[in-house]
Amino acid sequence: MTLWEVFEIKPFIFRTAGKVIFGARTLRKLPDELKNFPPGKVLIVTDENLSKTEIVEHVIREIEISGREHILYDGVTPEPRVEQADRAGELAKECALVIGVGGGSSIDVAKGASVVASHGGKARDYIGVNKVPRRGIPIVAIPTTAGTGSEVTPTAVFLFDERKKGGINSPHIIPDLAILDPELTVTLPPSLTASTGMDALTHALESYVARSSNSMSEMFSLEALKLISQNIRIAYAVPDNIEAREGMLFGSFLAGIALAHAGVGACHSMSYPLGAFYGIGHGLANSVLIPHVSLYNAIAVPHKYALVASILGEKAENLSLRDAAFSVYDALLKLLYDLNLPVSLADLGVPEEDLPRLAASALEVERPLANNPRRIGYEEIYNIYREVYNFGREEGF
Repeated sequence: MTLWEVFEIKPFIFRTAGKVIFGARTLRKLPDELKNFPPGKVLIVTDENLSKTEIVEHVIREIEISGREHILYDGVTPEPRVEQADRAGELAKECALVIGVGGGSSIDVAKGASVVASHGGKARDYIGVNKVPRRGIPIVAIPTTAGTGSEVTPTAVFLFDERKKGGINSPHIIPDLAILDPELTVTLPPSLTASTGMDALTHALESYVARSSNSMSEMFSLEALKLISQNIRIAYAVPDNIEAREGMLFGSFLAGIALAHAGVGACHSMSYPLGAFYGIGHGLANSVLIPHVSLYNAIAVPHKYALVASILGEKAENLSLRDAAFSVYDALLKLLYDLNLPVSLADLGVPEEDLPRLAASALEVERPLANNPRRIGYEEIYNIYREVYNFGREEGF
């Protein structure tokens, strides 16, 4: 154990995907795995760009080897609207299972499609907590990014109404099978490697410091933080480094498990409006906010933030507990600079006059706020937004 590590055994309940297959070239196992599902057509859910790549062609080829027919839905967008789950759900009604191929958006739409096809109505009817009555048609997740961990989470997030973002939250939508093949992530552009990787890191960090964390979730959070911090810069700089891609995909997977069991905090509540109002990708939104939210939270659980700072490369063991905890801010900013990610809301094109509206909207995302390690309200959220808006590159980074 390191100087700052504290281990406490707390009660927990543990769930994850029905089956997880990890490793290079594991997509080839899909035909054998499909034998374990009811016979019938397969709905593939993905986005338009990915549907034109060898990745989806490979998935289709493996499905055909299994002797099954497929239907393709490629209408997924980076910040998917709930209506996409409805359209995919209508197609899924004539299928035996649904396969989400791509980032978290595609996997989330696949989850929503399963719910609509199995239980009727519209996907928006199930937004909330535990509104899905039982498991629907089986879900297979094949991620092509190392970011959301959606392949092992009980959540599917959508835009709905005019500018709102919320999720279907139910253990009944955790995928039945997840195939994690790091070779599918090698062609991910550096910018997306960076933003999705920071999304995974945010999941690991927020789940670790969350009020709902427990001894089981914290184990996954810490290992995810180690894997991501060791590999994200390499994966960004050398995209075809398969060892770094393996580390990132495994780290994202572990962070997803941690998120599923401990939840997240204020950074996620504050990132949702950025996606809803401006279409800013979830990973970008999380990455620009997480240093400042962490700085705000550090005094609430200083031993945890000190350990995170140490994992991220700061010489925290030589500092006081307070200074070690605050050094997580420097560690996260250094990471953003190395990955050439935006460091301010101004960089993302957010209008300064919208900050009060953003704070009011973030306050409506109540569950993560209640799970944040430090109490936070409108004034604190607004001040963090303003700090992030005005932030500029400092000397020394």
